[in-house]
Amino acid sequence: GVHPHDIAEIMNADRICIRAGHHCAQPLMKFLNTPSTARVSLMFYNTTDEVRHIASRLILITSAVMPFHAYTNACYFTLRSGGLTRLTMVYDCSFVWCVCIPLAFVLCRLTALPFVGCYAAVTATEGLKALFGYHLVKQGKWIRNIVEG
Repeated sequence: GVHPHDIAEIMNADRICIRAGHHCAQPLMKFLNTPSTARVSLMFYNTTDEVRHIASRLILITSAVMPFHAYTNACYFTLRSGGLTRLTMVYDCSFVWCVCIPLAFVLCRLTALPFVGCYAAVTATEGLKALFGYHLVKQGKWIRNIVEG
């Protein structure tokens, strides 16, 4: 996924202010193994239409990508118990830093694409991860038979 601070930057370019960080809950974040989160702060100056617009777009994008996200999670956390766990960590970190973050930066800074479009494009990269994960599973790199000796 996209780092919460990147989401905040992208939304800022679309003149939507959200908060990203620990939100004064560092012990909880550490317990949940979550470096940071993003949240929308709704106040009296937010109109109902603005809130509905943001929420509906994010829900649509997230639901469209959900099958890919579910598949990659199954590959990462269910199947890998008998496979190469270091490869999973390196792959996931590399993908975020080499694909997601540069794509978010380029779309945010060099195009006139609104926040929702940037979020959709970066979130759609989950499909690439799913394809690569499928390839690794088929090759037997992420899954091994740990029952038979």
